[in-house]
Amino acid sequence: MFLYVEKLLPVFVFPLGLALAVSLVALALLIACRPVATRIFLAIAVVGLWVSSMPAFADLITTPLEDQNSPHPIATAQAADAIIVLGGGIAKPRARLTEPEIGPAAARLFAAYALWRRGKGRLILISGGNLPWEQLPRSEAEMAAEVLQQLGVPRDAILIEGKSRNTHENARNTAVVWRENGIQSGLLVTSATHMPRALATFRAAGLDVAPWPTDFRAQQPTAKSIFDFLPDAGALAATTAAAKEWLGLVVYRWRRWA
Repeated sequence: MFLYVEKLLPVFVFPLGLALAVSLVALALLIACRPVATRIFLAIAVVGLWVSSMPAFADLITTPLEDQNSPHPIATAQAADAIIVLGGGIAKPRARLTEPEIGPAAARLFAAYALWRRGKGRLILISGGNLPWEQLPRSEAEMAAEVLQQLGVPRDAILIEGKSRNTHENARNTAVVWRENGIQSGLLVTSATHMPRALATFRAAGLDVAPWPTDFRAQQPTAKSIFDFLPDAGALAATTAAAKEWLGLVVYRWRRWA
């Protein structure tokens, strides 16, 4: 049940869904002949959606997440037993696709590959499954392993954990694979925005991991021109992603998962 709540939450709570919900309330008030209340709710919906879709605002709430774990040159990375890469790097298969394709967080896969190639880990452990309603023939971790093999990583250097459906399960299931393979240390690879929650969750599961964030999105400084205050679909997506992580941190700490 929690999985469905976790995945449905963005539809009703985060910027786009919330603006639509407030707009529906405004419509109901209009039908009920409440013009003043209608204007108030409509203004809330419009202003809230505008602010949420401004690049300056997206950067404002994303930067504190990304700044918790700074990027470093690969040469400075401390070698570990395994490089743990979390799901998100593979696009969801479509009927017309015959081979795995990289997704919006593909930087995770390429960062893991770069670390492995520089000898920073003897194994790459991929953690990522499918949501129950997707009904896909292979897990995301299996498809990611195929992409890594195409890049030149041998199959015996890849461990697959393909049952996880969220960050909590990533940590819990990875811990099983970790113990089975005698792993003592790891580099955790995920998007910079996701890293604070992921790192806290993995350490709460008893895993000795060091962060290796990638896929940085916030700009510095956050406002450089008038365009940073105009609506942008990419900024709305970034705001939603950051809001998800802030809320996720609260929920995970409340549930003692992190």
